Amino acid sequence: MKVIAKSIVDLEEDINDLLNELNWKKVIRKGDKVVIKPNFCTHKLNKGVTTNLNVLKFAVEILKEQTDNIYVGESYSEGKDFNKLESSLDLNCEFVNLSKEKSIRFKTRAGEIEIPNLILESKIINLPVFKTHILTGVTFGIKNLFGIIPEGEKMRYHYHIDDVLLKILENVWPVMNILDATCSMCEGGPTSGVITNTNFLMASRNVVAMDLAACEIIGLDYNKIGHISKAASIYSNKYNLKSNVVIRSEFKVPKMSKIRRFETRVQNNQVGRKILKHPSTHKIAKHVRGFIRSF
Repeated sequence: MKVIAKSIVDLEEDINDLLNELNWKKVIRKGDKVVIKPNFCTHKLNKGVTTNLNVLKFAVEILKEQTDNIYVGESYSEGKDFNKLESSLDLNCEFVNLSKEKSIRFKTRAGEIEIPNLILESKIINLPVFKTHILTGVTFGIKNLFGIIPEGEKMRYHYHIDDVLLKILENVWPVMNILDATCSMCEGGPTSGVITNTNFLMASRNVVAMDLAACEIIGLDYNKIGHISKAASIYSNKYNLKSNVVIRSEFKVPKMSKIRRFETRVQNNQVGRKILKHPSTHKIAKHVRGFIRSF
């Protein structure tokens, strides 16, 4: 399972080189239906938070050599203004709101999830961002697939996030993955944190191998990341990394606190989510945190 990590010299040429190393024309045939899944976790497109638009645009243009049947897909999530997101994009292909697509249901420990028919019927190109994440530790290729779930209130799946991600992976296997590390989030995440200019890209036809290699690059034991460790035990933890990347930034991978873990458990049911959304809940939590810090 080959993984390439490449320092950026010329972004368009580098993306072209990575796709060629993946023999992309053997993967994407003439007229294939392709969905590109970027990380647009918010409508505010910022470096190290959302997928670099140039990475996305260059990928679209290269893929058009084989097919015009290309879509860029993203779903609703809390706080995301989809109209603002769509107006921010200038893509030479159709942008699809996955939350409006017909879907098929799958059972998980967190309850049923939906996966859009468009995703299941297409070849998926995965364009995640290299960043830390307060819930899962890091978010690379596997975690980016969480965004295909059409439901806006995705926090109800957080308590069983590993199981949900494995169920998605069982049914949606990206044919190619390019991990955007033009800028990376090295602390906090996923929408706010410390951003650093890392200036590299990673690519693989195997999303699990890519995530394992991404952990290696920042010196992270993948066994500490639940969804990656579990995916590796199912799909293999072997990969061959070809890299010219040197990481000069320290990545402080978040650990979930007991309070955060309790919150994800409360989010697992409808009543709990309503309580957490109530304004008075946040006021009480703020006072409790202040009281604890006073000791």
